[in-house]
Amino acid sequence: MADPARNAALFFTPDAYDPAGCGLNGRRMAGQSFLRGFVRNADVDAFVTVTNRSSEREQFAKIIAGESAPGKARPVRGVLMHNLRAMREIGTLYYPTPGLGHLLWARMAAGQTAYALCGITHTISTAPVMTQFFDLVTQPSEPWDAIICTSRAVKSAIEHQVGLALDYHARRFGRRPEFRPMLPVLPLGINCDDFQPAPTDGPALRKTLGIPAGDVVALVLSRMSMTEKFNPIPLYLALAEAAAQVPQCAI
Repeated sequence: MADPARNAALFFTPDAYDPAGCGLNGRRMAGQSFLRGFVRNADVDAFVTVTNRSSEREQFAKIIAGESAPGKARPVRGVLMHNLRAMREIGTLYYPTPGLGHLLWARMAAGQTAYALCGITHTISTAPVMTQFFDLVTQPSEPWDAIICTSRAVKSAIEHQVGLALDYHARRFGRRPEFRPMLPVLPLGINCDDFQPAPTDGPALRKTLGIPAGDVVALVLSRMSMTEKFNPIPLYLALAEAAAQVPQCAI
């Protein structure tokens, strides 16, 4: 039997896990792959989901059933967010964004020790997300809460942004508040099988685009936004350096 203490409840909303139905973007693709990997690899006896509506629990159950190996489907236990008694039994609630604010305030009704909250970073440089980090300084977080940082660079950026807010409060109110949530560095969880290369895809794409077999190709898939998502300058510099090491290569 799996250790129930190692099983976190997953907050489910289609917007976080369904790129086909809600629109293709990075966080939904990451959420879908994480959920698929969790279903296939988690050592749990049951999957626990927290939702705002019963209909979302049914959507979650369908995804679990579809991703489970034949004959190995595990039960799904659904908890509604407003059911305080059931919420006190979940242990840890995983939330697929870093914006824990409304959940931190909602938890106060159940008690600060009722369960832990764990968010995760995706984009960290948009104004709304940076505001969420600033707001964490005055929200009712606890040392058993966490926001997963998907790289050391992400953690450094969050610490800098939070530090600015802490410094402001020290100047404004004469006391520097304590920032309580943990910031563990964990690479983005995905289902690795989703990203196995297909030997026929490269030649097929070259044929479609008219690229000879001997030519070097660099493919980049990203949203071009220097302030919010992707700065292309380091990529251009890296490609120029790589081209200089490849005979008869030009950019």
